[in-house]
Amino acid sequence: YTATFRAGGGNDDHDHDHDHPNLGWPWWAVVAAWWTALDAASSDLLGVSINVNVNEPSEPSCISSSSSSSSSSSWRFECGNFGLILLSEEHRDKVTSILRTMVQVTMMRGAQSGGVVTYYPSSQGSGNGYVGVRSRVTNGKRTDLSKLVTEKMVSDARGASLKYGRPKCPQVFAGHTRFATTSKASFEGTHPHQWTPKAVYDVFTLKTNLTTNQVSWVAATLPVEVFICHNGDLDFFEVAEVTHPLSSVQAWLTRATHSPMPATVDSCAVAGVMDLLRCQGVWYHSIRYGFLFGPSRSSLEYDMPTKAQFAEAAKVAQDIFETLAAEFIHTAHEASAQSSKTVPVISVAAEPLPALWAVGDEPIVKIIEPLISKLKDIFGASGSLGLTDVEDISMFVETAVRAFFYQDLITAVRDFMSHATGSFGLGVTSSLDTSRQMVMAARGQTISLAFYPAAGLVLYGSEQAAVKAAIGVHGIDDTGCKRLDLDDLGGEVALVDFGRLTNEAASATISRFAELNEHFQSVRDRSSSGSTQATYEHDHRLLSYETIIPNKDHQGRPAVEATITLHQEETQLATLFSKRLVTLTGNDMVLPLPPMLNADPVGSDIADIPRVCAKIHQDFQDTDLNALSALSLSRVLLQRISMLKGGSHDGSVDVLITGCEVSLWLGEQFAADLSAAFPKLIIQTMSANKVLGLWGQEFSIPQTGYQFHEDSWNLNKSIVIIVSHSGGTFSSLAVSNLLKAYTSNIFVVASEWDTQVGKQLRELSKDEGFADCKSRIFSTNIGLRPAEPCTLSVVATQQLLTEILLYLMSRVRRMGVEEISGGKYNDEDLYALNQSNAAHLNALELITGTDRMGKSNGSESAKELRDRGLYWGLHVLETPITWIMCFTYIMVTVVFGCPLVTGIAKTAGVKDGSTACYITLVLDGLIYVFNPQLNMLLLRVIQGRPLIHRLTGRTIVIGDVPWVSQALDAMCSKLFACSYSATHLTVLNGNPADHLVHRHTHRVVRGALLACGRPDGRLAALTNAENSVCLSVNQASSIQSLGGTCESLTIGHNPFKLPLSAHAVFLPDGGRKKFLC
Repeated sequence: YTATFRAGGGNDDHDHDHDHPNLGWPWWAVVAAWWTALDAASSDLLGVSINVNVNEPSEPSCISSSSSSSSSSSWRFECGNFGLILLSEEHRDKVTSILRTMVQVTMMRGAQSGGVVTYYPSSQGSGNGYVGVRSRVTNGKRTDLSKLVTEKMVSDARGASLKYGRPKCPQVFAGHTRFATTSKASFEGTHPHQWTPKAVYDVFTLKTNLTTNQVSWVAATLPVEVFICHNGDLDFFEVAEVTHPLSSVQAWLTRATHSPMPATVDSCAVAGVMDLLRCQGVWYHSIRYGFLFGPSRSSLEYDMPTKAQFAEAAKVAQDIFETLAAEFIHTAHEASAQSSKTVPVISVAAEPLPALWAVGDEPIVKIIEPLISKLKDIFGASGSLGLTDVEDISMFVETAVRAFFYQDLITAVRDFMSHATGSFGLGVTSSLDTSRQMVMAARGQTISLAFYPAAGLVLYGSEQAAVKAAIGVHGIDDTGCKRLDLDDLGGEVALVDFGRLTNEAASATISRFAELNEHFQSVRDRSSSGSTQATYEHDHRLLSYETIIPNKDHQGRPAVEATITLHQEETQLATLFSKRLVTLTGNDMVLPLPPMLNADPVGSDIADIPRVCAKIHQDFQDTDLNALSALSLSRVLLQRISMLKGGSHDGSVDVLITGCEVSLWLGEQFAADLSAAFPKLIIQTMSANKVLGLWGQEFSIPQTGYQFHEDSWNLNKSIVIIVSHSGGTFSSLAVSNLLKAYTSNIFVVASEWDTQVGKQLRELSKDEGFADCKSRIFSTNIGLRPAEPCTLSVVATQQLLTEILLYLMSRVRRMGVEEISGGKYNDEDLYALNQSNAAHLNALELITGTDRMGKSNGSESAKELRDRGLYWGLHVLETPITWIMCFTYIMVTVVFGCPLVTGIAKTAGVKDGSTACYITLVLDGLIYVFNPQLNMLLLRVIQGRPLIHRLTGRTIVIGDVPWVSQALDAMCSKLFACSYSATHLTVLNGNPADHLVHRHTHRVVRGALLACGRPDGRLAALTNAENSVCLSVNQASSIQSLGGTCESLTIGHNPFKLPLSAHAVFLPDGGRKKFLC
């Protein structure tokens, strides 16, 4: 049948307030302003979204491959899959909380909209079927998507239970969160997607009584519908060996399914293709499949049969099939009985057939022959459908008949993956299979599955961390929980089958590969004795079949068994299934999820800084795993230095440091420090997106504005250090795979040992001998941190990079080759650096106000920093406070009919109608007109803040070395990302030792906020740097208007306040020497 399948297989912008009165605005501006106000009030206050539907062009809904060479976007948002398969009623009450945790983790990939689909038993048709219940929401700017999704799911579940009855186990919950790229974040574009609406069809299944082993064909009228969740992009789809663009495929799907396109996003087209491919047991779908994929065509533009014609042909095929049904059962019995003897695993001619559906060619021919003559009358008589050729009719019928028997869910997904161009993280469910099967697929996008055998749960998701959502949940036994990561590099499809029950009849087909289990066991046994290649030489065939949930629970009671069938598009992972599993519980290398519902995640992260940094420092003192990785790194670095000594250096880059956004900025500082220590080494930094643009594209992207191109750098055996907190950022993950072709000396700095990048790098060690084996992973051991503003992750990564630098300098010094690398440091320098590093750990406790145990220490320095932040917070809050004051004044004076000046005048005896009375009324009118400004000045007097600052929104400029100023810019702007216009804060950054004066001093206005980090000039190495910073602050603060200027703040260790700065905070040095030369 492979030969016959020719087709294959809104973001709210912050308002910038100006103190211009609302006079003379055009009508459209007034309407827009009121509409914005109404939208904000309804969405944020009432929870109602006001949407304006606009027809969008067909564009991808999710982005996966980094085609941008310029890394101006430092974080690439993507869609994300998540889901749960519930096999036991015992934990039904935990489903909502687990799913909410999974959504919270997956939201880090994007959270503009999300949804979940599950299935309920339906009496529609002849009963015993299932219908999908889809819950979708679009997220507001200040709402929690995880709460919206789960609340909508619970609400819809109540309605579904009243309509259909209680759901049954096993039950699938398939979900998705979306970050829109080229199309707006609309409700129609929200996953899960369905192309063809639910419809009722005649469905044939083989009912097997596992007690009596009796098999019988059962025909039922059941509702049929398919839902998919897709992370990635569908660019092209191949039909009849011709590749078609998305727009052509969408138009073709509309005609083939006789259903209008539900949404223009590409993922919806994936659902449409799956509607066409999943045909097993349904003659209508099989006839349609045969017509679409059987005859040879060069275009998708051809006449399509009507639904009535398809239905008529399906009725003819069904009648012929029913007359031969008993013969098919007999053949199926024979295939089932002989499968363990006659179906070899490796030498399968086309595909391993499902035993209960394996009918052989002879009975298929008995259907094909009469069906050809019948269908000629329906499709070939007029010739309008293009099937006048006998060969086309024959291919049409043969393809349709084979699709009826073999085109099940996993085959449909495999066919789609083999003929689709793009990247895919897929979760596919069908109402015909939901009680027994679900299929996931990964190519270019990650998918992980976790199996909880003691709890009867299967979790899956795009984020590795999401599948840990059930660990530690009260009442759930997570013993023996393991995770499987699908091969997203080569492509892999996974069928999770939970349709085999222990002591009752299974009314569905057993997994199409179940009877091959004994063969795989024998092959594994042979593999363990030395012939490991045997399992993996069957090109594009089944890889393995394994039991993941046993058929008895932890108390020995009968339970729903779950198995997994894996198929790789490219046979790259020559690893036994058990070796691919990662134990999630009782594993020191896998960190649990932190509390996801934290009222102050940023504050918690800051309080954890002293403990984490001290732990990282101690790891190197105790020669822990980080020290082992540093040893591996130092070995390859010494090899590069020896090439300089021997004159064999080929000019290739010695160290390439890459990453995205904050990780890249930290890497750039590390590269600068590394270059200072080893000047003769060639050390480069580059955004991971730029690396992909240069070396990861079929045609390299021009690096406009940059001095390098694909031939500038030689990466032969270079050391590559990837800095990625999550260890799963798309571009960083892609680079870890891409650069394997150039070097094996790849290392990663991440937040834990168990990450996607770490998994890829561990593959490198499998081909290395014991002497060459490297530990390639550095970890801050802080795990997942849900706070979007980066605090702890930045400080911990900087601490880890500092420890790595000191280790490398010490190791090179001990080997006596520092001069070869150009290093000019000595033992005293190393001692001073190590002492400063240790003192820095003490200072962190005083700066954060918490000790290494997480307890408050009452530090005065921490209090002073917070007090200064609260004071500047008053600048930001003065607009809403002024609004409240204006509201109070107007309401009081209007309600009581006594404006301030007029009231005072009347109390003093001024008569109504007198000249003095009119003067008081004019004064009261002026008070009303200038009420906001007057109240703002009054508020500043009360709070003791400068009076002559501009009456407008605030701007803060952060001045420090690049990685600090950029990281603080990102943190501060994210903290205010969801602020209302009245409390909006514009954040800028610059380097006061370089370009701050040129970039920002022309923006200095009264009330602008300038915060500068000030180096300690008492250290000889920092004297000039401190002088540059002081000069920049003085220049900015010297710009005057009406006697006022910017409000500047310096933060540093040197206890001397600049005369022109408004404030200064002096940080503790942790006991470091005051003066070092």
